[in-house]
Amino acid sequence: MPPTPGVHTATEPIMSIYTTLGHLSAALAPIAASAESHQARHINAHRLFWHAAGSVSDALTDDISTRLKSRAFVHAVEFYFLDPFFRQSSTTIVFMVKFAEDPDLILRIECLVDHGTVVLSVRRQPEGRSPLTAVAEHIMRSYPPGAFEVALQDLPPFEPHSRYWR
Repeated sequence: MPPTPGVHTATEPIMSIYTTLGHLSAALAPIAASAESHQARHINAHRLFWHAAGSVSDALTDDISTRLKSRAFVHAVEFYFLDPFFRQSSTTIVFMVKFAEDPDLILRIECLVDHGTVVLSVRRQPEGRSPLTAVAEHIMRSYPPGAFEVALQDLPPFEPHSRYWR
């Protein structure tokens, strides 16, 4: 049975990415509210992003690796701060994540810092029949109807049932 969105049970620990995003959001709030110039706020925000990137990346890859039972690593990262053309100006960190077992599987994971939300989507599926094909299919089956992404908290833990799983 999939978990109830936003509700965590004793067997499903609260994912550390949400706590980490909360800390980052609190640290960014004074920068966003600052009377400094737009450029100065961006410089300060990007400094903070780069300073926090390691802890956010570690929390995210740990949670993804646990949820999908496959070791994940960050391949690329982008930062968006007060960008009116991206997600309604939401402060966001976008990670492209790959997996050690098959780097052909690429996930796009958007951490909307202001909202404490993490959404993921499959950007590239493994070629042929890889052990991670089942992981990609599991993620895509979890998309809400008509959507092309799923909130991390709504993604049921992956249970390997395939003979292709190692």
